[in-house]
This record gives sequence, structure tokens and C-alpha cells, in this order.
Amino acid sequence: MNFIRPAGILLATAFLTLSTNLLAGDSKDGSFELIIDDVTAATEGATLILGRIESGTVAVGDTVCVPVYGQDTPISTPVDAINHETMKVESAEKGWRVELFVKGVETDKVKGDGRVTSDC
Repeated sequence: MNFIRPAGILLATAFLTLSTNLLAGDSKDGSFELIIDDVTAATEGATLILGRIESGTVAVGDTVCVPVYGQDTPISTPVDAINHETMKVESAEKGWRVELFVKGVETDKVKGDGRVTSDC
């Protein structure tokens, strides 16, 4: 019988983790990116941005960069809340369809065909 040594297990785990990340297409630096599908006004002056996370993760309180019409530079704003599958969550990751609630961005100014990112 052959036994896998602990070092072999660690190496196999590291390889599988790296392979999974490469196949998933995550950005190398782990930055967050969401493709905007829809934008609508929410309660209490918030803007609701619906989309799918292409890379990275986002959490309530994180600062994101929202593209707006008429400006070359996106608006930097914190995430107030996140919904995933009709449930409030504290964070979300690549592949999830989410609703991001943000304030300080006029709903009708958000580029509906843009991308919300973590890099301004």
C-alpha cells in the first residue's frame, strides 16, 4: 500500500486551489468587477445596481467605483447592502447575480452598460 505523505497532501491542495482559480478566470489581483444589467431607484435615496459578479468579491461597506454618464472618472461610493436570490447577504463572490445598494449616485446617471469595479 502506498501512503501519501503530508507534504504531498499540501502540494496537491495548493495545486487544486491554483487550478480552480485559473480556470474560474479570477483576476490576478483579486479585484472586484460586476457587469451592470439594470439600474433602478431604491428606497431612502439609494440606487440599486443589478448585475453578475465577473471577478473578485464584494462586501457591505466595501468602496466600489460606479461608472456615470458625462464623467470619465467613476464615482467612488460604499456598498450599503447586498441582495442575492432575494436574501440580504454580507458579501458576494464571482458568478453570483446580486443587487448592490449604493448612495451618492444618481440612478439615471449610472451607465447601464458599464461595470462596477473596486479600482477607481
